[in-house]
Amino acid sequence: MVIRRGQIWWVDFADRGGSEPGYRHPALVLQRDEVNASRIATVVVCVLTSNRALARA
Repeated sequence: MVIRRGQIWWVDFADRGGSEPGYRHPALVLQRDEVNASRIATVVVCVLTSNRALARA
C-alpha cells in the first residue's frame, strides 16, 4: 500500500469520545511522501467532517 501526500483515505476510528471523531471519516494525508516511504508506522492526516459543530471543537 502506497500512501501519498494529498490523497484522501477512509479512516475507521473507534467509538468517539467528546469532540474526537468517531466511526469512518475521510482523512487528507499531510505528511511528506519521503516520510511516508520510510519505516515510520504513522501518518499525519487531517480528518474531514461536514459537521460544523464538530469542526469548531
